[in-house]
Amino acid sequence: MAIKNNKLVMVLEDDTDLAEGIELSLQSDELNFVICETIAEARKALERYSFDLLIFDINLPDGNGLEFCRELKQKIQIPIALLTAKGMEMDIVKGLESGADDYITKPASPIILIKRIEAVLRRTGKRATAE
Repeated sequence: MAIKNNKLVMVLEDDTDLAEGIELSLQSDELNFVICETIAEARKALERYSFDLLIFDINLPDGNGLEFCRELKQKIQIPIALLTAKGMEMDIVKGLESGADDYITKPASPIILIKRIEAVLRRTGKRATAE
């Protein structure tokens, strides 16, 4: 996969319908997506591609998105947004304390989600380099 000017976004979401819906509603000339259903799949994708943004659910079948975020933030500089149904104040605080660059609660409309993605990418200035 050669991506030069596009942004490559990983969506780590175990709800396949939701992940595909996000991809379909946000797919554009500027954004390409890799969908992962488990942390194990996400680890493999991180070895294969150079991502501009990672979007994680928190509750995953093989682990916790907060812990995975915390782990990755110690190793890599890729921005991470958490996309989750957990919208209580303490959940948001824990998410941001884990190193997340944004915290988005479900359900999120496609226009809000795309604007939040654009804002994170703008703040981080990340460029795609996957070959």
